[in-house]
Amino acid sequence: MIYVPFSTSDLYNWKQQNPPFSEQPQALISLLESVFRTHQPTWDDCQQILQTLFTSEERERIRAEAIKAVVGDDAGPEGLDDELPQRPPEWDPNTGEGMQRLRTYHRNLLRGLRGAAKKPTNLAKVAATMQGKDESPTAFLERLLEAYRTYTPLDPDADGNRRMVNMAFVSQSTPDIRKKLQKLEGFEVGGRRLGGSGLGKTN
Repeated sequence: MIYVPFSTSDLYNWKQQNPPFSEQPQALISLLESVFRTHQPTWDDCQQILQTLFTSEERERIRAEAIKAVVGDDAGPEGLDDELPQRPPEWDPNTGEGMQRLRTYHRNLLRGLRGAAKKPTNLAKVAATMQGKDESPTAFLERLLEAYRTYTPLDPDADGNRRMVNMAFVSQSTPDIRKKLQKLEGFEVGGRRLGGSGLGKTN
C-alpha cells in the first residue's frame, strides 16, 4: 500500500460532512475505515484526525476502549507503547515491519471507536425510532439499523437478527407502509433483503 497524505481541507470536509460521533458513531467509524484503507495515515496523521473529528471526552473513551480491546479490563502499561503509543513511535512505513505496526495501530483505533460507540442497552430508544410521515422506507431502515448498533450490543445485519429487525421495521413504519409490508412474505428496501420469517400475513 502507498501512503497518500490528506490535506487540512480534507479534514474540514470530513468534519462538515459527518454527524458528531456522539450522535451517529457509525458514520465516523465508516469514514475512518475508508481513510485507513485508502490513505494509510501515519501515527501523526491519526492524531490530527482524532483531534479534529472527536471531542476530548470522546478521545479518552476511544483510547480506554482500545486499551480494553488490546489487554483487557485490567490494563497495565506493559505492551501499550507497542500497540497504542501516546508519543510518536519510530515506525518506518517504508519497511514491512513499520507498515505492519501501523496497520495494527489502525486496527486498535477502530476497536476503540467501536467500543466507544456502544451505549448502555436501551431498547426503548430502538422502539421509539418511528418512521417519519415523509421519510422514505430506505431512510427509515438506515435509522433503525443505526439505533440497534448504538443502543444495543446486537448486530442488526447478522442473519440471526433479521426476524427481529423485520418485526421492528414493520411495526414502527407508518400505517400505510405497515399494511403493505404485512401482506408480503419477504421484502427488500434500499438493496437490503430482510427475510420474511418475521412477517406473518394479517387477516
